[in-house]
Amino acid sequence: MPVGAEDQDVNELAVGDCLNEMSAEIDDSVSTAPVIDCSEPHDMEVYHGGFLDSALDYPGREELIEMVDEQCLDTFQTFVGTAYEDSALVFQTLFPMEEGWEMGDREYLCLISQMDGSQTTGTLAQSHL
Repeated sequence: MPVGAEDQDVNELAVGDCLNEMSAEIDDSVSTAPVIDCSEPHDMEVYHGGFLDSALDYPGREELIEMVDEQCLDTFQTFVGTAYEDSALVFQTLFPMEEGWEMGDREYLCLISQMDGSQTTGTLAQSHL
C-alpha cells in the first residue's frame, strides 16, 4: 500500500533514495526533500554522492557547480549504462551553500530524472535510457 512521500532533511539523503520535486527557497537552497519508496512513482533518484576537498576555501557558487557537475557526469554512464549525451535522462545536483560550507559541509549529491519530467517507478540503475 503506497504511503506517499515523507519530508526528510536533505543532509540525511543517501544514494538509492528516491524523491519527488523539492521546494527551493528564494536563494535556490533546499532544506528538505520528499522521500518516497522507489517502487512508487517518483521524480528523482540519488545516484551518486561524495565529499569535496575540505581544505578548500569556499570556491564560489559557479566553481562549486562546475566541480559537482563534473563528478555527476563522470559517474552517470556507470549508473545508467548509457552515455549522458545519448540518454533520455538528466541530472541535477545538491551541494552546500556558502553558509553550510563555512560550517564544514562538503557533501554533494547527484540526482537523476527523466528529461521530459515524467515520473519513474523503480530504479534507473542500468536502465540504459
